[in-house]
Amino acid sequence: MNQHASRNKRHSGKASQCSAGKNGRTVIALALGLGWVGSLLAGQGAQHPAKEVDSNPISETPHLVFNGSTGTVGMDAHHNDELIFADGTFHSRECQKIGFEKSTFNIARDGNEIQFSAVNVSSRYGTLTWQGVIRDGVINARYQWKKERIFWTIQREYWFNGEATDVRR
Repeated sequence: MNQHASRNKRHSGKASQCSAGKNGRTVIALALGLGWVGSLLAGQGAQHPAKEVDSNPISETPHLVFNGSTGTVGMDAHHNDELIFADGTFHSRECQKIGFEKSTFNIARDGNEIQFSAVNVSSRYGTLTWQGVIRDGVINARYQWKKERIFWTIQREYWFNGEATDVRR
C-alpha cells in the first residue's frame, strides 16, 4: 500500500493503532531526573533550573501517566492512548503493544513548562520521534512516524493531547 492510500486503509492494522511503526535504536539519553516533574504536576513547583541534573537516581523518579487522544496532524482523533514516564523510560502504551520499545528521554524546564523529547524504535515499524510540552498536568505532543522502505520512506506526523492521571514517586 502506498502513502496515498485511503484514510480507512491507512488506519487499519496494527501499525495504525499506535499511529506509527517500528525500527531502530533508542537515541535520546536521559538528561535530567524527573523528581521535580512530579512536584510540578502536584502543584508544588519545580526547584531545579533546566540545565541542572537532578541527583535522584532513575529508580526514584516519579511514575507519570497521561491519558488522552491521538490523531494525524490536521485531523480528528482516531484513538485514545497513554503516555508513560516511569523508571527513567518513556513509551506509548498502544505503540508498545505492537513492538515499539521503551526509551530514555530528554526533559528541560522553561518557566512553568517542561519540554520533553524521545525516540521509540521498532525493528518492524520504524521510529517514533516525540516532542512535547507538559504544563499544569496537561501534555501536548507531536510525534513523527518514519519507516524506511526499499523504494520509498513512509513519514507521517501525529499529535497527542492528554492529562496526568497517575503521578507517583
